[in-house]
Amino acid sequence: MALKRQLREGGDGDGDSQLGNKRRHLLSTLFSRFRNPEEFVPMLEPILRKWVKEEVGRAIDPYLRSLDAQSERNLHLKFESSLPTTLFTGNRISTKIALYDPSCQSIVASGPHSSIKVAVVALHGDFAADDEWSPEEFEAKIVQSRQGKRPLLNGDSVVALKNGVANIDHICFTDNSSWGRSGKFRLGVRLPPGSHEPCVREGVSNAFKVKDQRGESYQKHHPPSLDDEVWRLEKIAKGGAYHTHLTKLGIANVGDFLRSLALNPISLRTAIGNVSSKKWEAVGHAAECILDDNKYVYTSGQGAVLLFNSIYSLVGVAFDGLSYLSVDALDAYQTKMAEELKQQAFENLNGLVPQTMGQNTHHAALENISFELGESSAAGFYMAEDFEVESYHLLISLSQSILRLV
Repeated sequence: MALKRQLREGGDGDGDSQLGNKRRHLLSTLFSRFRNPEEFVPMLEPILRKWVKEEVGRAIDPYLRSLDAQSERNLHLKFESSLPTTLFTGNRISTKIALYDPSCQSIVASGPHSSIKVAVVALHGDFAADDEWSPEEFEAKIVQSRQGKRPLLNGDSVVALKNGVANIDHICFTDNSSWGRSGKFRLGVRLPPGSHEPCVREGVSNAFKVKDQRGESYQKHHPPSLDDEVWRLEKIAKGGAYHTHLTKLGIANVGDFLRSLALNPISLRTAIGNVSSKKWEAVGHAAECILDDNKYVYTSGQGAVLLFNSIYSLVGVAFDGLSYLSVDALDAYQTKMAEELKQQAFENLNGLVPQTMGQNTHHAALENISFELGESSAAGFYMAEDFEVESYHLLISLSQSILRLV
């Protein structure tokens, strides 16, 4: 009878360790007292059923609790836009959050929840933001500052919603993300600890790297701008050998680099030290540059008119001074003629007359020119906006040609 009572009570215990020990002791006792399986199987079967039921319940209980919690969290905090992929310590973060009602995909702009306070926290970059999560899982991903360091986030970490939205612009990181397990952080927003609003789910931003502020002054720009210093291009280090060579050549910014590249790419590469193909990746990076609307016009001695963009890439030509053709509409013979005229223009840079789009003064040679799209397109006017698209493709083509030469 004592053994039967032990078997019935075998599922009880204060902890996993005690429970396991009890069960092992019961099985050991059972096997030592009964040699014939027919004697102990009837006693063993019900207790094993009980144990299996308990273990299954123990395994699925957290999942069921999570589902219950998710069903109650019918309002969601969200970041309205993505944060930059790289942030720097000490620099203020600027973003916006909003409280949404997923049932109608709209911001909760009225009612008591539209003015609740939320807290900003730092999360590990490996947080699975695309999945559902419980409050406990969110809590487990919060990053604590390193020992001996200041709090990871500095500034106003608690903000109040107004009409369901709030700006976060008075907070910054005090430490980089390199020591984290993913090398990245995320921002999270949640209700402050102790809040009694279980219906609001936390918001999670995209992942990003945080670098020490001292590295910001050496940061490369993607895409670069024409006015960026030339060392903002990939593979050109600030104050390095290539930067020094380019400075001596009078190439101070990305625009200067691109114009020199158009004038004589081989000479440019040789002048800065005959760099390797891999190091010449600055060309590809420069090709990402967003061009401005400035144009240059050159009129040859024979009356032909050439139109260049702001980095000296030829975008069109009027051989007779009247009918303009874009470069992609030229046949082989016209292309050769245009190349010869372009070299004439490059040998006489003073003859390039700036033409800023939108100015009242224009080159006299352009006044009577008719603009055509070429044989592959329907007849019509070649609008000024198309110059930028054409210029971009020309620059990409030029970059690829240079890389094939090296």
